[in-house]
Amino acid sequence: MRLSLTVQVALSTAIGGFVAGLLALWVGSSTLSVGAGVAVRTVLVVLVLVLAPAIAARRHLLDVDRTVLRRSAAVGLVLGYLLDPLSWLGRAFVAQSFVPVGLASAVVDLVLWTGVGMGAVLLATRSATHREALGYEPAA
Repeated sequence: MRLSLTVQVALSTAIGGFVAGLLALWVGSSTLSVGAGVAVRTVLVVLVLVLAPAIAARRHLLDVDRTVLRRSAAVGLVLGYLLDPLSWLGRAFVAQSFVPVGLASAVVDLVLWTGVGMGAVLLATRSATHREALGYEPAA
């Protein structure tokens, strides 16, 4: 496992998710709409979960095997979720809108958080062998 990648993903997603939650709280309180706050938080957390792990994994792509990168990113995503103080309340992502707030919403948020983040990592670390050649091709 790549410790630097795990720490980078964990800290960036935890901090990004927490900041997104604070901005969503501000939007929700200023508009007096819980739905608006949840929508803002969902969009911002998706952006954090797509960008932070994918960028971190791409930086290490040439250093280690893709399986190691994916495993390190998965552990980092779970740790990032657990480090986000809003996850302790079950209000870290989107589950609050369709599951009662508490342990159930925290578990659903963890699954969604990890799924979105790993989707971004899988796309960032996919093999380049299936792409068409764009450059020079030697003559036969």
